[in-house]
Amino acid sequence: MSSLIRRLVRRSGRFLPLLLAVPLAWSSAALAQGLTLEQAMREALVRNQDLRAARSAVDAARGRLEQAGLWPNPRLVLSNETGRPFNNAGEYTRSVGVSQDFPIAGRIGRAKDVGRVDVARALAEVNDVERRLLGEVAASFYKVVTLDQQIKLRDRLIGIDE
Repeated sequence: MSSLIRRLVRRSGRFLPLLLAVPLAWSSAALAQGLTLEQAMREALVRNQDLRAARSAVDAARGRLEQAGLWPNPRLVLSNETGRPFNNAGEYTRSVGVSQDFPIAGRIGRAKDVGRVDVARALAEVNDVERRLLGEVAASFYKVVTLDQQIKLRDRLIGIDE
């Protein structure tokens, strides 16, 4: 029985550094400090770069929605014509005009509808990223807890065996 335990400890001893080298290393250190699952989830939501990118996509979609409700910008038209190239006696015309496009057929309303759909899709993406992240954090946290318990049990068995 004791040789079996020693072999298990030796085998797990070889792979344990590899397991702790992956992103679970911060979890084991945090677990040693008494970090709870809720704190780990909260920390992951604050520090995750993919989630920040998804949230910035929501902001961009909201900006496009706001822009969709605006009328096109007016244009200033300036004109200066002269008759000098044709050797005319000082004839010239100058004009200033303002041109404004008026949207017809509900284009602004349809653009707003498309903008609302874009915002909803971006929010759904944020929710999906959060859901996946929290699932990964919970899985990693429980793996670390399981590994910690296994290490404690093996140490206890080694102590009993000695």
